[in-house]
Amino acid sequence: MVDLIIWRNVALLLLAVEAFLIGLPIALAFSLALRGMGQFERRIRLILPTAYERVRRAERITRSVAQAIVAPFIWASSVAAGVFHVIRRLTSKSKMRQVMHPLAGRCRSLK
Repeated sequence: MVDLIIWRNVALLLLAVEAFLIGLPIALAFSLALRGMGQFERRIRLILPTAYERVRRAERITRSVAQAIVAPFIWASSVAAGVFHVIRRLTSKSKMRQVMHPLAGRCRSLK
């Protein structure tokens, strides 16, 4: 019985040592990571305003060029759609129009 108690104590001691040896590198890695994040944050604060201005300038240039290139096509497309709509309305064979009846909630044809 005494032998079992001794081996139990040895096993607990070994388990504690293993937990410490496994946990130590993980704790050290977290500590170094936190210290590195502080240095990274200080460096990135110097770089971000310049990068932000360059991205904003690129966005302005891209938008102005895209509008200059695409705007005439959009205008032509909308004019063509309007012309086709007017022509279709003028040349439609059916002169009847659908009007919503206010009380019945159904459509009725008016001549």
